[in-house]
Amino acid sequence: MNYYKYEYQAHRELLLELIEAEQKKIQSEVELKTKENSINKYKHYLALFQKELQFLRPGNAEDMQYRKRQFDSFGKLTRKVVPPDSQLRFHGCPIYSARDILISGEISSSFDRLGFGINEDVPGKISVATKNNIETTFSPYAKLLILSIFVSMKKLKQQFVA
Repeated sequence: MNYYKYEYQAHRELLLELIEAEQKKIQSEVELKTKENSINKYKHYLALFQKELQFLRPGNAEDMQYRKRQFDSFGKLTRKVVPPDSQLRFHGCPIYSARDILISGEISSSFDRLGFGINEDVPGKISVATKNNIETTFSPYAKLLILSIFVSMKKLKQQFVA
């Protein structure tokens, strides 16, 4: 009887050690994945900054006033010409990202493309604006020389985060 008790205790201790080792392994794998995601984000932002340098606008007072006029008038004009019951959705992006969209023929969530979110993107959905909040889709890119706004008809409500 004592032999079985001893055997049981030895197996129990071995199993507990294995469980603990697996838990540590899982924790280190999670930490590794988290660190890899952080590194990938930093690499992505570095690449974006390098692309953005090609399109930065001058920061003089005249140019700043011009950008403000464009920013103010575009949203107002859009609200004026787009009918109230319109299902149009707008997705803004910097010009260097527009090329990828045009080549692929689709707009995708940053989660789906990069594995992490940039803006308000969530997996499987893209961030868009309606005519009432269109400034939110192009304001982050006002400092660039050129930005792109893609217009889409709302096909499936689940497709967008507005």
